[in-house]
Amino acid sequence: MRGVDRQQYLEGLRGLACLQVVLLHGFGAFLPALVGPEVPALLRLLYDGDFAVLLFFVLSGHVLTPAFLRGIDRPGALLLGRVVRFLLPASLSCVVGWLIIDPAMLADAGALLGSDWLTQNQPVQRSLAALARDAGLNVLVLGYQGLSVLDRIAPGLLWPDGAAFNPPLWTLSVELQGSALVLLLCRLRGLTAWVWPAGTVLLLVLTARTSFLGFIAGHVLAVHRPGLRLLSATLAAMAGVLVVDPGLVDALPGRELAAIGVFTALLASPRLQRWLGGPLLGRLGALSFPIYLLHWPMLFGPGAAAAVALAPLGTGVAVAGGLACGLVLTALCAGQLRRIDLLALAWSRRVQRRVALPA
Repeated sequence: MRGVDRQQYLEGLRGLACLQVVLLHGFGAFLPALVGPEVPALLRLLYDGDFAVLLFFVLSGHVLTPAFLRGIDRPGALLLGRVVRFLLPASLSCVVGWLIIDPAMLADAGALLGSDWLTQNQPVQRSLAALARDAGLNVLVLGYQGLSVLDRIAPGLLWPDGAAFNPPLWTLSVELQGSALVLLLCRLRGLTAWVWPAGTVLLLVLTARTSFLGFIAGHVLAVHRPGLRLLSATLAAMAGVLVVDPGLVDALPGRELAAIGVFTALLASPRLQRWLGGPLLGRLGALSFPIYLLHWPMLFGPGAAAAVALAPLGTGVAVAGGLACGLVLTALCAGQLRRIDLLALAWSRRVQRRVALPA
């Protein structure tokens, strides 16, 4: 049977992971019983958005590596291109959240549906200064409390995660920082033979407690078969450490290792690639970034408002109407944001080709 184009199945993977994130946030807002600890693990896996985000990081490390290796003589331009790629669509989605999420409405909807997600994720005061800070500095550089590498260095600079105008965008600061790590490893590839393996193992160990582990693993999987053996040996050593001292399980998070394992299985399975390369998941993958950027404002803005408006008809109607409103608006608006996303992607590529910044 004819193989599936690499871009097709990776787009399908993006689409599936994005769907998991959207379902997690939709259920957390409107069906909170589905995100509680009593939910069976197998069922929760279907909408485990946290796992999906870690899978995104492995995917990023994998697809950035060949692009970075092609332009490794201009590393500054590559990183600037990543900033350009995220800045416009992410900033616009923060503006959308700033405009349509009403804290008072969230409180009313949370009380009606018994959802802590609605009542606790309250944006900061809606000033232009707060919007500028969140849409630029927070999203692309600082991150948020509990989700940033700056937590221990400068915790006073970070906003609480729930205070953001679009909380899921915490991943973009991690994406940019992870991109810098992948670029560093690509630079090491051009040095002596032992530098890249030594640097890779060192970074795998140092990032074992962070989301950066996925970027490093994705890079290794993109390089060559010896890289796969290196990754397997390092992860096996980490697993061996857990056998000796199970108390270190928090230092070697299982979800990161699971995401790496799933992605590795995908690369080795033509059957999975054909399934993910289907047209439905491919179309979803093409819209995955706009959907990711818009789903939270739509669910926690018009979705919450619709739930409150439909409350007189019963809680079930309010839940169904609010969730449906948020999802439908996300799908409709994602197509429009896709145009801006493609423009940002074109600008990013132009910057990477034309700007020559020093290492």
